[in-house]
Amino acid sequence: QCDWSSDVCSSDLLHPIKREPIHIDFVEVDPSKPVVVSVPLRLVGKSEAVTLGGKLEQVLNKINVKCLPAIIPQNIEIDMSTIGLGSTHAEDVVLPKGLELAEKAKKLVVLTVKKPRGSTAKEEDKDKKAAKK
Repeated sequence: QCDWSSDVCSSDLLHPIKREPIHIDFVEVDPSKPVVVSVPLRLVGKSEAVTLGGKLEQVLNKINVKCLPAIIPQNIEIDMSTIGLGSTHAEDVVLPKGLELAEKAKKLVVLTVKKPRGSTAKEEDKDKKAAKK
């Protein structure tokens, strides 16, 4: 007999065309002990660096976190309004209360905003105005 309150889906197999579940594996976990799970990342908002022409490259779609089974989130949101040029590491991601990064994931690059290859007209105008001052 299965107590569904202490089971977590560990893997699933989908039909390649119909995208319907063919097989699902469940693992029984202790609700009082933390587990390491892979949680999808969701980008929210707009980065000013991307708006000005930067190229966004999302390196990771999921991140490993450690938490109690009762508080496993559906996804982790990354606020893009605070992201500038350069790389954002897993340790820079703001996690919901009760979650912590899995040990190996701290230095992983989650996303990168690269400089545009050529300058845009807006950037040239800003540079000209700044030079006049």
